[in-house]
Amino acid sequence: MKKLILFLLISTFSLTSKEVVLKVNHLLNGEKIILEDQVYQFHINEIKFSNIMYYMMNIELIDNNGNSIICPEKYHLIDAHKSEYQLGNVNIENINSIKFNIGVDKETNHSDPSLWPNDHPLSLEYSIMHWGWAAGYRFVLLDGFVNDIFNRWLNGFQYHLVGNQYFSTVSLNNVQPTITENQIIIELNVELALVLDNVNVASNNFIHGSGGANDVIANNIKNKNVFQSAISSVKNLYPDLKIAPIPATDFISLELGNTNLQNLTFKVFNLNGKFISDFTPILSNSLDISNLTKGTYFLNVYKNQELVKNIKFIKI
Repeated sequence: MKKLILFLLISTFSLTSKEVVLKVNHLLNGEKIILEDQVYQFHINEIKFSNIMYYMMNIELIDNNGNSIICPEKYHLIDAHKSEYQLGNVNIENINSIKFNIGVDKETNHSDPSLWPNDHPLSLEYSIMHWGWAAGYRFVLLDGFVNDIFNRWLNGFQYHLVGNQYFSTVSLNNVQPTITENQIIIELNVELALVLDNVNVASNNFIHGSGGANDVIANNIKNKNVFQSAISSVKNLYPDLKIAPIPATDFISLELGNTNLQNLTFKVFNLNGKFISDFTPILSNSLDISNLTKGTYFLNVYKNQELVKNIKFIKI
């Protein structure tokens, strides 16, 4: 009898547990960063990035009722060369917010790195991130180059944040995951213009350890909404659903075509993933946006709480 109950419990968990996938996009002023070759304008300088790496740990998912669960995979080395990270399987109905740490916890930071297997994010396989046993790991690493007045890429910048004081917590509300039968996909944008705000990459440009621009970068990560919720790619299941006009000033109208509204709900979010309002086209297909500030917004369409379409509109 006990074996039967255990089997039923395991079966029930396996039916409801979903794999969590984290997608991370690195941007500069909204433009997706391509390492090594792509040139970007940053204030008065032309720059390009060669490395963007940092540790993220203790990724915690919080549902609409405030219940939370920490993803099984504890440590992740986020690298701009890579876009997807497996967080393990969790049993959660919905996700409203996400919380995580940047850096490595103090005890682990000063432990023996050779104890980790080669494929682990904290192993010496990623030696560029370890600064020596006493100092521990580089929590954040940003490398790149600045173009000079002679069009030479000789002036490099390196910001390597080392030290327990840089361990920080990030909380992000109104996360908009894509939930499928087997997966929960969470997509985040990381805005490097905010990370490097008030940092002169052309002169204050080579800091390993702590202090100076590294303190500024750490403070920006902690306080400037560097991490923003993004809308994961979803299948266009409702091609007839459209918005007009684009751009709009006071009202937008939802064109339904042959769309069946049964089990569909509509919500408006801003570009940073903040919930603005619900929209009920069954009452009126016109949405008043006159009180919104100018900018870009998304009308998200859900079927049984699963995001099935997002439509971008612009308020002018």
